[in-house]
Amino acid sequence: MLILPGRSLALTADAADRECAAVEEAVLAHRRSEWHRYGDLPPVTASIGVASGNVAGEGFAHLVAEADEALYRAKRAGRNQVSLVRDAA
Repeated sequence: MLILPGRSLALTADAADRECAAVEEAVLAHRRSEWHRYGDLPPVTASIGVASGNVAGEGFAHLVAEADEALYRAKRAGRNQVSLVRDAA
């Protein structure tokens, strides 16, 4: 879980997209390296759910639950992607 106070939904989504790409690139780099000869990594991807809102208004637990639902939506949609919850602020 990452908590990024003061960031808009768009900025947080951009950060999450970069994280997904970084995971994918790390796996590809491993497969291109000499470490690959010691065994292949299983398929590894990142699915990320993002929620944004006002903690004081909605409560931290509510925002975490929304992000969790978005995470599972990303997994159901094929994984290796970011799913957003509307900006609740």
